[in-house]
Amino acid sequence: MAISKLAQLTQGLIKNVDLTAEELQVLSITIGGASGTNLTKAQLDTLISNSHAPQSDNQNVVAGDGLSGGGSGATVNLAVTADVLRDADKGANNGVASLDAGGKIPAAQLPSSVMEYKGTWNASTNSPTLADGTGDAGDVYIVSTAGSQDLGSGSITFAVGDWVIYNGSTWEKSLNSNAVVSVNSQTGVVVLDSDDISEGSTNLYYTDARFDTRLATKDTDDLTEGSTNKYYSSTLFNSDFSGKSTSDLSEGTNLYYTQARFDSAFSAKDTDDLTEGSTNLYFTDTRAKTAAVVNSTAGSETDQAASVSAMKSYVSSQIGSADDIVRTMVAGESFAQDTAFAVRMAVNGETSGRVYKLDITAADAAEAHVIGMVYPDAAKSDGDDIDVYMLGEIDSSVDFTASQDEGKPVFIDASGNPTLTAPSTAGHSVVQVGMVSAVGASASKVMVQAPRLVYIA
Repeated sequence: MAISKLAQLTQGLIKNVDLTAEELQVLSITIGGASGTNLTKAQLDTLISNSHAPQSDNQNVVAGDGLSGGGSGATVNLAVTADVLRDADKGANNGVASLDAGGKIPAAQLPSSVMEYKGTWNASTNSPTLADGTGDAGDVYIVSTAGSQDLGSGSITFAVGDWVIYNGSTWEKSLNSNAVVSVNSQTGVVVLDSDDISEGSTNLYYTDARFDTRLATKDTDDLTEGSTNKYYSSTLFNSDFSGKSTSDLSEGTNLYYTQARFDSAFSAKDTDDLTEGSTNLYFTDTRAKTAAVVNSTAGSETDQAASVSAMKSYVSSQIGSADDIVRTMVAGESFAQDTAFAVRMAVNGETSGRVYKLDITAADAAEAHVIGMVYPDAAKSDGDDIDVYMLGEIDSSVDFTASQDEGKPVFIDASGNPTLTAPSTAGHSVVQVGMVSAVGASASKVMVQAPRLVYIA
């Protein structure tokens, strides 16, 4: 093949050529029409130094001075064959891939669709750190520790064995963890029985207790009748029993009835041997007292007497203590709890027989006629019972704290409350209800003494 040795040598495609000899015999170089020209080592060195890396498959090199056979300016045609590999083609576009020191194609020269294993990745701690927008397309890690991470496109949950792959812009999960690792925590050739498998919540294991519980909900309707042991029916019983009498049944421990046996057994019995029924009850002192005496004075009892305790409570509620005169009446309006009010009887179309708060602003003397004081222990509404103190001591909702207040007359103010100051406003009624009987914060009391209208201012 024409000058292939020289062409490869000048382009650096062969090495270890021995140029120590003075001459290299080249048989097929034509320089200026001459053939068989001998090129010395020095001439070849000059030729190589005047040459450059080939720009195409065919390179015309102009020989320098000193070349024999062609003279200065002779042209050497270096025809390079098509199967020659040039350095410039290695790793270049439309060229060929090179090999690294391990004899493998570098990842940089592979297309992006090819994946490169980068190692293991901890999905719980994101170690090594992965994030969308960072990495080379095709980078692959295998999950060594399960976990969830947001790498920039939302949280992703990874299981051990999953792949995490970079597509050039985001990291994605490839599910590769669905292989069976173990069965019921066992590996290898697994043989299980019910002792190895925990009971679920739907399909339960058999136990005698469960059978007994289930059987308790059943009856003979749930069990089909066989051919030998038949279920009871009136027809079958009547058919067999119709021809029988006690003569057909031998007497056992349970003896047949006879009048003699009854009389003998009954003579030794009393009421202690007979269980009390629900209608005809046995006598007891408690039952007799309950039937004869009732602890109430409501007035609705028939053929019963009120107990001593009930009578005492009733009398006390009607007359109060020995020093008080208290009468239970009916409120004609609302009364606040723990507040003292002077009250009067109904007038001017109000509900007859009921009591109302004193109104000292009324010009009508009838509306200022006081019958007593009230101090409800609970709020009262229209129609409720309310105790009216006509004579006796009652709590004051207004404190009298000065020691000199004791014994002073008590009047009623425009709000119906006790006061030591007699009203002086024109047209207001001046009503005296009693006197201060006790002083002190939250301890003041008024002795109600025949309340009376003094005058109208």
